[in-house]
Amino acid sequence: MQLEPDCCPPTTACLQTLPEVDEQCHRPTDQPTSNSSLAGSTAHKLHDLLDFSALEDEVAISSRFDVIAQVFMHEYQLVVGHNGDETPFEIQEMEFYLQKAGCHEDPFTHGSEEQKVSGRCSTSLTGYRGGTRKGLDLTIGGPLPRNISPYFNRGANSPIPSNGIDEGSQNALELNGRLRGGILLRSLRSLAQTGKSGDSNAGSVYGPSLLVDRILSLSGASSIPELVETIWAGDTNALIPPGASSSQTTYLYLKHVTPSSSPRIYKSPRIGLDLSHPGTTVPNAQSTLLDLHSRIRFLPKMYRYYTRPQELAKGRPQTLYGFIHNNLKSRPDLSNHSISGDRALRSNVNEGMGLKNALIEKYLGEYDAGKKEGLKHLKLCIGPAGKGAADSPMSYLKMMGALDVVIQLATSSRGTGSSKSAS
Repeated sequence: MQLEPDCCPPTTACLQTLPEVDEQCHRPTDQPTSNSSLAGSTAHKLHDLLDFSALEDEVAISSRFDVIAQVFMHEYQLVVGHNGDETPFEIQEMEFYLQKAGCHEDPFTHGSEEQKVSGRCSTSLTGYRGGTRKGLDLTIGGPLPRNISPYFNRGANSPIPSNGIDEGSQNALELNGRLRGGILLRSLRSLAQTGKSGDSNAGSVYGPSLLVDRILSLSGASSIPELVETIWAGDTNALIPPGASSSQTTYLYLKHVTPSSSPRIYKSPRIGLDLSHPGTTVPNAQSTLLDLHSRIRFLPKMYRYYTRPQELAKGRPQTLYGFIHNNLKSRPDLSNHSISGDRALRSNVNEGMGLKNALIEKYLGEYDAGKKEGLKHLKLCIGPAGKGAADSPMSYLKMMGALDVVIQLATSSRGTGSSKSAS
């Protein structure tokens, strides 16, 4: 993991059930073993999930995101430990960012140096930068150190190379080219001491910057440098809890739990993304899918995962689009009709988000307007004029309606190529 500014802008959601996790490959074991053995076993399996080096197309990568989100949201808690007390949180909202050369070149991924390796001896909270915009990333992407056992306890005596990367993994990194990414944790849901979700969301934290502030507060730190360099003494491992021999009194780790319930997981585009970057090129009516600028292709990707949408005030534009996307996917009859008048869709949004029917109809009408104008409106959203288009439901849904039409036309055009793309 890495603490850093909130430099990967946020996004939002489609209503769908995620695929079941492969029991043998991905689901952490619940066998009654010792704490250190269990920690090592589950950490090893998470390592496998976070390594994207063998995946070769967007569909496979998107499917891996689904699995990771399900495992983290249903089977793990993020725990902050300080002076003998542990504060557990349920991961309620997360976003994926990944750059893989020639395969998944997401232009919204900043690709910092720390993201070359997913984990080190365990998933790491490496690299941080100060500033008023902060975020907590779980690094994913490249292969993990092959010569470091996940069964070692954290502490000063752990045999970890100074850069956290053994020679074999370094060679694999070089062969893979650009492969780096992160999971931005956006929201944490407070849990009672019993480990079960309470009736109230008091104590929960929403938004990347506030999330980091809460971790600093619970850790007794006033700044990220103080927490990482002084209190943690540079130990940023996040998968394996401190061992019995460790002298650490303040730490952060992912705790494997047996879920008492599994809240439904929703998907949407990531929060805050738009097409205002000056390098974004404008498509034309003859553009194929491969002709489209990568920002146009990746903006609508459903890479934000979250539970309990009514509790999340931020990201409403993206959440709304997530509901629209899911309904269009499951009901092809809606594709060529106005959605604002569809009672079933309005009811679905009302149930999921708690919005009033008149407001829902207004928002859906903006999506319809964007679809009707298509490329004409999308051109207005590209470049500096498009700055802030993702900030309000009205402007965002109109942009997404236009974007959906352009992508649909590009997909049906000749020369789309054979590369697999995930929606």
